[in-house]
Amino acid sequence: MGSGETWFKCCRPLNHVDEERRVFGRAVSFSRVATRRSRAGSNEGMHTKRRRSPLRHTALPQVLAFGAVVLAACDGAAPPQSSVERIDSAGITLVHNVGPDRPLAWRFEKVLDLGTKDDGPEAFHRVFGSGVGTDAAGRLYVLDAGNHTVTVFDGAGEVVRRMGRQGGGPGEFRFPTDLAVSDDGAVAVWDFDKGGLVGFASDGSVLPERRIHGALQRQLALTAHGVIGALRTFASGDDEAGRTRLLAIAAEDTIEFAARAHGPVAPVQFACMTVALPRLLEPEIVWSARRDRVVVSHGVDLDLAIFAGQRLAARWRRALPRIAATVELAGRELGEDSMRMRAGTVQCAVHVSEAAAMIGHAETVPLVKRVAVARDGHIWVQRRTELPGHLVTDIFAADGAYVGTLPADAPFPAAFRGTDEIVVVERDALDLPHVVVYRVMS
Repeated sequence: MGSGETWFKCCRPLNHVDEERRVFGRAVSFSRVATRRSRAGSNEGMHTKRRRSPLRHTALPQVLAFGAVVLAACDGAAPPQSSVERIDSAGITLVHNVGPDRPLAWRFEKVLDLGTKDDGPEAFHRVFGSGVGTDAAGRLYVLDAGNHTVTVFDGAGEVVRRMGRQGGGPGEFRFPTDLAVSDDGAVAVWDFDKGGLVGFASDGSVLPERRIHGALQRQLALTAHGVIGALRTFASGDDEAGRTRLLAIAAEDTIEFAARAHGPVAPVQFACMTVALPRLLEPEIVWSARRDRVVVSHGVDLDLAIFAGQRLAARWRRALPRIAATVELAGRELGEDSMRMRAGTVQCAVHVSEAAAMIGHAETVPLVKRVAVARDGHIWVQRRTELPGHLVTDIFAADGAYVGTLPADAPFPAAFRGTDEIVVVERDALDLPHVVVYRVMS
């Protein structure tokens, strides 16, 4: 993508009919698309089986029933060793990983720490994980919502350029929240107040803005498909469900990768105000994208849909026991201590367990919390456990084989720099944000 090209450019639109699938629990929708077989790989230390499915030419609903079959198998006794099974069926590679956690003794060496200055471009105010990105040259892009700017740093942490400022004009921000960066350095920023995308070309010049209808779920990606984001509409009554759609938004076309229906939002009466909220621990669309690969999870199990281009190319599953939801687990979704609310001059705080009991929660904990696609094709999956706030990270190879699990204290990447470095947003003792780059010593 050159500096003069629009960042809304997209591939051809899909010519398909969306079909409702009940593969991930509640009613979800995947796109029916042409698929191709993927080359299977192997993982050292794992027993690998590969076979042709007799269902190769069956309809897609029968193929996707694989998920229900392997889930039923999880209820029995665990096999004595780890294994991965691959089935090529109807052009979709189904990868099923079985076995206990394999601890990874990876080390993380800090190589860069931005945000340590008291003033200047490195004095960050409001930086979140969805506000950092990298390009193919290793430059680091940081959206500081408090300063209404995007700052570009080179590999050594020196400032290359700054983009944006507070305001309502082209290339200006009112309430920026999320950032996406292409490999060549084009930038897209979601502005909540503007209700759309503010864009910059790879040379820093301003691109046309794009208005978008819906509430963005705090994440963007800039890929060959266009700008990818999950947009949510909320329920407006007892008979109408809210809906989240994972879309690639381009200048002329829109591609839908997945959609999920949600229950109605109910009013909750707190001491200081009434707030309309959905139940806690309801499965959400969790996703990540890089280049032409989009990874999606939106059920209770560790079950990933892998899109190559516009096609559903694979599904990766790791057999793990389901976790019954509790008030303690639901409360941790609200924070470690208190849920704070404010409307104008009215404000109050409620302990997270008390708030969770009032809001309500789903029956089963969705395992997948976050997903990240590395530049070398590995996929990082942060998942919940039966302990409140205890999140571990499963690593999968580019072919879907389970590699191992990182402990709860391992950093989870907001972005990747090269093939051996991750970018993380951390907070110091004063609750100020730092953008930290770690080298992964695997």
